[in-house]
Amino acid sequence: QELQPVLFPLVNYSSNPDFWDSAIKDSSWWQSYYDRYYRFILNYADLAALMDVEALIIGDPSVIQQMETFPDSEVRWLQLISEIRTRYTGKIIAAVSIPSNRDLPGWVSEVDQVYVLFSPDLSNSTDLIETFGAQMDSQVFPLVGNFGKPIIIGINNPSKTNSLKGCIDVKGPCLSYQNGDYSTNMMEQAQILNAAIVNSFSRPWVSGFISREYYPYIKVLDNGPSIH
Repeated sequence: QELQPVLFPLVNYSSNPDFWDSAIKDSSWWQSYYDRYYRFILNYADLAALMDVEALIIGDPSVIQQMETFPDSEVRWLQLISEIRTRYTGKIIAAVSIPSNRDLPGWVSEVDQVYVLFSPDLSNSTDLIETFGAQMDSQVFPLVGNFGKPIIIGINNPSKTNSLKGCIDVKGPCLSYQNGDYSTNMMEQAQILNAAIVNSFSRPWVSGFISREYYPYIKVLDNGPSIH
């Protein structure tokens, strides 16, 4: 079967980790940021059209939560989606993080699919498959009724001992993974992936599954999220 590539443009703040905390964030600063971010995304919209890729994903978690603190964020995202559609005729997919400490934005209703970056807390589970399925039904399935869009599940649990804790997006990164035991635990990661795949493929409202941050070039043995 042929691969169907998609593009997911992400902003890398590794060279300036305090970017958001040190930003002025007044109206002129936001206007400048919006202008640059628009150019960034529209560049990838043009690239997606040129490459004839299946879809373009928007909603970088490290960006969206900060942008939504500004009053006209909803209008800005709607304008961006409209501009993307003038350049690219493929699918537009919105990335949303669940669980999250914020409400999902209304502009999600204007895209074609929803890509759920799903990382539930499984630490108290005695049956991972059952618990993962119950959390999908309670946390993800409501999106079907709210937005009426096909759902794609994305998992990026690292191969470390505390990965069962799950993740809440705070400024993008999964802070739950940055504390506690860092020891490599591939079995725990494999059990989470198994539960995610079994439940994703058993639910007709889920249209796809992605193992995020997979590194295909060499066999990795660290505690990162790439499957082993």
